[in-house]
Amino acid sequence: MKIDKLNYAKGELSKEIKEGSPVLVPETQDSADVSGLEAVSSDYSKGAPYISTRIVFILSGGTKREKDYFRPLRSDSNIRSIKIAFRSKEGQGLKPYELKGLAEEFLNSKRFITEDNNSFKIEEGDILYLLQDVDEFADEIKGYLSNIDTQLPLQWIVSNPSFEIWLFYHYYDSPDVLKDGVTMSEHDRSNWLKEYLNTVVSGGIKTTQALYTAEVAIINSRKNYIENNRFPALYSTQMHVVVESILSIMGNEFPEMKIRQAERIAYYKKLSQIKDITD
Repeated sequence: MKIDKLNYAKGELSKEIKEGSPVLVPETQDSADVSGLEAVSSDYSKGAPYISTRIVFILSGGTKREKDYFRPLRSDSNIRSIKIAFRSKEGQGLKPYELKGLAEEFLNSKRFITEDNNSFKIEEGDILYLLQDVDEFADEIKGYLSNIDTQLPLQWIVSNPSFEIWLFYHYYDSPDVLKDGVTMSEHDRSNWLKEYLNTVVSGGIKTTQALYTAEVAIINSRKNYIENNRFPALYSTQMHVVVESILSIMGNEFPEMKIRQAERIAYYKKLSQIKDITD
């Protein structure tokens, strides 16, 4: 069933922001990225309420869509509670063994290096999220999951067959319309889903806008999640774990971000209407 609107109970979020934790500033980053952090320090020195900034570390097997999904958190300069440190590999993304190798390297050095060479210190309590599509890597991923050191602060976030199933749950509350992909091979199914989404979603998937309806996706993903020996079943994804944590850290900043987005849409819609009248 396709859904247009669902309410989300904020109380379901489990992870709380640590009050009073230090603002984490990367050693090197561009002026656009650091503006929000500078504002926190400036406001705090004037006696304004102090908002700490938490870093969420993401190593991604995918490149464009995964990065685009988190873009609103980078582009909105009003967000002060959170920053996404993202690393993938241009073109084809990171394969499972590359994700594992980078995670071990970063944890040993306690440094996370983004793809644009920004450096962040990994503090105690931080988690490295390893985003991975199943694609044809099911056996390899299962091997890593069965031998994972539970003491390490990393968590595999697996989407079966791909990240696109997480995007799907922003629009649908059941995978029934995806039944044609069940009998396909893992590789074919993943490619099919990436293309098929643009036909079942009116106007196509708008990845950069999906985060604004993340509450709906969390509900739908959780409802349809099935796991076999710690491995997501077909059309299940663990992305709700990451995004739920992000929303919890953001607190009131998330609904405020959505309000700003709605205001921007209304503004440009009004401009378009005025242009139509004057043309």
